[in-house]
Amino acid sequence: MLNEDKKVEMTIVLQGGITPAPSSPLATAPMKPDYEANTSDKYSQGDKNTARLPRMSYRVGDQYVYGAYFPAAGIRGKWRRLGRDVMAEYLAPWNIEDHRAMTIGGVKGSGSEASIDLDGLRRLREQNPLQSLFGQSTGFGQSWLAGKLSVGFAMPEVPLQVPDIITGIRSDDLKRNASEITYLTPDDAGRFKAMAIAERRYSQLGRSLKKLEASIKTLKSRRRKTADEKAELEALEQEKASLQEEQESLKESIGSDVSAQMPLSGYEVIPPGLRLNNRIMLRGVNDIEFGLFLRILGRFAMEPIVGAHIAHGCGVVGCDWDVIRGGEVIGHIQIDPFVNLQIEGDELKELSDKSLSAFKAWNGVD
Repeated sequence: MLNEDKKVEMTIVLQGGITPAPSSPLATAPMKPDYEANTSDKYSQGDKNTARLPRMSYRVGDQYVYGAYFPAAGIRGKWRRLGRDVMAEYLAPWNIEDHRAMTIGGVKGSGSEASIDLDGLRRLREQNPLQSLFGQSTGFGQSWLAGKLSVGFAMPEVPLQVPDIITGIRSDDLKRNASEITYLTPDDAGRFKAMAIAERRYSQLGRSLKKLEASIKTLKSRRRKTADEKAELEALEQEKASLQEEQESLKESIGSDVSAQMPLSGYEVIPPGLRLNNRIMLRGVNDIEFGLFLRILGRFAMEPIVGAHIAHGCGVVGCDWDVIRGGEVIGHIQIDPFVNLQIEGDELKELSDKSLSAFKAWNGVD
């Protein structure tokens, strides 16, 4: 049972930002919108396969710019999973449905929604502060629990209208260094040679098909065709079908229709050191919920990585926020990557100690 002082709710705002660490650009992997057919006016660099940062209009100084930013979901999703790991110390093991509810807020089915159970939602908030903080669509016998934690987008302090693009080339080491073929079994050495021949032929067919398609398009565009032109068009169509059939048959030998050695389209990044402003709000939280939030930030400080392309060293960030309660700044929170979570200010330290103790004592654990 919660003590009365632990039921006291408060609204806390963290106003500040995150900054990609030195040598660590920040990337993300948003889904490409289906309607984004013509990108030539929107993007000045890269190609149709370049992984883009999301964009929106935002105010910088006295003007609005249309530029890149880092999505809130990339931060909030990381924190939710860290919170789930904290909660595992108290509640695990659990079933698959509970795991999904804790990790992503559940998976809402297509059936009709159950009636709202106010007492059930209240009990869920008391029994599971993670769900109370982040909310859920379904889980633990309840639906549509509103979360108390709001994480804002991370917006560049200066306009980022043309982000850098990190590119590269995928290479086949067996082709770059022929001596490595000795690492293969005799059968696979022969198979590799056959694959190399098939890949070269596949590429040749691709170039030939492009030329054929251009000729076919030109002939088809003519309204009135002579008998010779009709015969030529028919012959080109037959040749195209034959080349396509040969190309399709080569896929089995190659194992893929994409070459193992080719330039990569790359991905856009927010450069290291560019501060991104963001705001975090905890609306109506109690000491237990704020204590859990601090535990999450503590874990994040030891692994402050968000976004995509982590294998390339991207996504390491430092953070700093002023902490506001009742319209007044009561302290400051700072995250030094892989070092610690710093809490400054007497009033904030007192609140943090009280909240961390309340969370530790939550669910009868002390």
